[in-house]
Amino acid sequence: MDNQDKVKIIEAAGRNDIGALRGLVREDARLDFFALDGLTPLINASKNGAKDAVYFLLSNGANPNYLGDGVTSPAYWAAINCHSEEFGMIVKAGGNIRLPKFAMHSFPERLIQCKDKSFSQLVLARLADEER
Repeated sequence: MDNQDKVKIIEAAGRNDIGALRGLVREDARLDFFALDGLTPLINASKNGAKDAVYFLLSNGANPNYLGDGVTSPAYWAAINCHSEEFGMIVKAGGNIRLPKFAMHSFPERLIQCKDKSFSQLVLARLADEER
């Protein structure tokens, strides 16, 4: 897969464009790569609330803990953008938040902005479990 195809996959994931993903992702394709400022397909889908793309990528072998640029996880991006369904799918697939040090103080503040307060509490509880 060349860099142009990787960029197309990352962009399609962020748009929740399953038709494009199906056309671009070949059987046994490696989906753990990054481009575009450290974005991976799963991180871009998680950031943008692209639920169908998150499901597609996880079902096709994307690693829920692949950090891309080495700093942030798909679960982290789903959490800070208040995407509860995407977060749930990633965690169910074995994903962790892995809170980066630069976000230690701002992460709880960002979660407070989520309309679903039970989601915020769930994420903070999950984070506490990870830190044990």
